[in-house]
Amino acid sequence: MSAVLDKKKVLDVEFCREQFPAFHDPSAREWLFFENAGGSYVANPVIERYNKYLISHRVQPGSYHALSTAATSAVDEAYALFSEVINAKKQEIIFNISTSMNFYVLANAFRKELKLGDEIIVTNQDHESNIGFWRRLADMGVVVREWGVSSETGLLLVDDLKKLLNKNTRFVFCSHCSNVVADIQDIKTIGEHVHNVKAMLIVDGVSYAPHGSLDMNDLNVDFYSYSIYKTYGPHLALMYGKQEHLERLSNEGHYFNQHILRKKWSPAGPPYEQIAAAVGVVDYYLRVYAHHFGKNEECLHNKVKKVHDLFHMHEINLCNPILEYLRKHPKIRILGAEEMIPHKRGPNLAFTHAELSSKAIVEALAKKKIAATNYHFYARRLIEAVGISNPNDGAVRLSLVHYNTLDEVHKFLEVCEEIL
Repeated sequence: MSAVLDKKKVLDVEFCREQFPAFHDPSAREWLFFENAGGSYVANPVIERYNKYLISHRVQPGSYHALSTAATSAVDEAYALFSEVINAKKQEIIFNISTSMNFYVLANAFRKELKLGDEIIVTNQDHESNIGFWRRLADMGVVVREWGVSSETGLLLVDDLKKLLNKNTRFVFCSHCSNVVADIQDIKTIGEHVHNVKAMLIVDGVSYAPHGSLDMNDLNVDFYSYSIYKTYGPHLALMYGKQEHLERLSNEGHYFNQHILRKKWSPAGPPYEQIAAAVGVVDYYLRVYAHHFGKNEECLHNKVKKVHDLFHMHEINLCNPILEYLRKHPKIRILGAEEMIPHKRGPNLAFTHAELSSKAIVEALAKKKIAATNYHFYARRLIEAVGISNPNDGAVRLSLVHYNTLDEVHKFLEVCEEIL
């Protein structure tokens, strides 16, 4: 993460929106789409790559005829480019259909390494995909310790984690950014504490990756997964794992493929067309970079980092007017920090109303063509921990990304004056 954002450049939002067909589609363009945390719109380069793969070489990769070699090249390009994007080795990139699947496979491998009395640490803040699989390890005698949130804010404190760590700790699981309260964790510092007791750190990056650049070498995590379908791409997830761990842990794929890391960690054949299409996400980043910074010889990782800095600054400008309105409303409770500060908070804005149900608010927004949702968002333990009595009604969540506009924010605030 950058320590300071470059404020000299301002994101050209209209240019970005031009890259998304949804904003030209009659059924979608009338909506204010504030539900990006459930899955973002797909950038045009992704669709172009997807169509090309399906039309030109939708065949099994790995053979010697021209159609198959073209398919192999299209898939291999994704592994190569995404390794540069997140600053990792090509062999440390694993693609599966979702982050939940990545962690399910990983949990199966971990299960074979743990023994009676070993300890793992999970939070009660995370999406269930980064809690449930690990908690089930308790059925084999593993001690599960909980790193708990503040009941008032839903936030985690690193000092509370430090009290849980000890010589028996084997794994720590947390999110880079909460999908509800949106606090961005200092993963590098957390990793230092975890590694000091010779444990491993596994991070859910789903709610961070759409908004910030990733550097696995700098973060020094052991495993990290995020969903590409929430970063403007196809329904796919990327998992990073340190090569030493990927090689050592048990094979989760076909026995005859265990020497090939990308296949060792994929119990079934991966969705090749999705992997090939994911390169379109990188194409999109490069279009945005070229539009704002011109043609430079910077490495791909640095280009993507600069693009994410533009995204993040724009998202701050979008979210703070909403947070200010909600903060001043006498009947609104904001979950998480009440201001978006660079690299401290993401653009998921969750709140409850003292008198209106979250469902009623979302339904009222929908009547005004504003797409948001209410629920516990698979972070049910968090919703319960902050005292929300009906987790299924949960909170209202607005989730913005860089292609949202200030005009949309102003329209949303006008509607809030009517319904809240």
